[in-house]
Amino acid sequence: SLKADSSFYDAYLVLGMLNYYADRLSGITSFVAGILGYSGDRDKGLNQLKTAYEKGKFTFAQSALTLIEVYTNLEDNEYVAKKYYESFLKMYPYNSRILNAYCHELMGIGEIKKVETIIQNDNRNLIEDYTKARYYNMTGNSQLAIQFGEKALESNNQLWHGAGNYVRYIIVFNSWLIGDNTRVKKYEHDLTDRFQEAFTMDKKYPAESRWLSKLSVKISLSDSVDDIETFVKAKPTFNNAPGYNDQFNLLMGTFYFRNDLFEKAQEYLNKITDAKDEGVRYGSLKCLIQIYLQQNINKTKVESLLDNVDDLDNDRLKYMAKDLAKKYNL
Repeated sequence: SLKADSSFYDAYLVLGMLNYYADRLSGITSFVAGILGYSGDRDKGLNQLKTAYEKGKFTFAQSALTLIEVYTNLEDNEYVAKKYYESFLKMYPYNSRILNAYCHELMGIGEIKKVETIIQNDNRNLIEDYTKARYYNMTGNSQLAIQFGEKALESNNQLWHGAGNYVRYIIVFNSWLIGDNTRVKKYEHDLTDRFQEAFTMDKKYPAESRWLSKLSVKISLSDSVDDIETFVKAKPTFNNAPGYNDQFNLLMGTFYFRNDLFEKAQEYLNKITDAKDEGVRYGSLKCLIQIYLQQNINKTKVESLLDNVDDLDNDRLKYMAKDLAKKYNL
């Protein structure tokens, strides 16, 4: 025990899990922790998990996996999660589940070149068809996006529900882009309401949809800031399709954020903090929280952002916002 040996750092794994999950989750986990005398403390739990990860003799793998889970699913901070993915994969490079999850995290933060390298060097066939479908969709290779999307659906029992829904949209959208109407008809009727609505907009506003898709691909392929800004000069008005304008603002806001151009990022992100689409709102608020954590911002702006977070009522954002409130003593 820690009382007998304060340097028994492996024990911090269980302590960290009890403290963190008791604070962050309700239900049986919190109940069990309460019985054991842990009321929950997110910050303390995270620090204990990191101690086990950094200093434990026997719990490195489990500590890294726990921190991956925490930062990927509960904290939604891909930038921190990336560190734990990479250290785990350095020791266990052939763990397919973690390698694929790592690829999805890299795509989420725009590090597409790393995914390309992983796929190109995948001699053991560890990268799943769904991962490849998403990668080729992001990089504008419609034929391969469709090919691997269909292969992913063939092994549908291996896809989690949301992935299956998304891969159908990847197939339908890319088939539409290249004029493959046979495939569009084959898969369109299986789209969920959310993706059916998105595809209806694509067909209603084809020029705007195709232009936005090209912009997304150019950003994924890491075109320079100058190239992107030149391309954006030909931006459609989106007057009749306000949802596309919100998507455009999110794309540009995150693009500038990833290039450390925080002032420009805020110009775009502040336009969509009250967007109709909750996914767009979430993306903008998450990005702004990261910017405000890295810079010193006027407290009034921070308070306004925290109000917007409260309005969206999303647990992950609320916990990110706690870090912001702590930094600015709010």
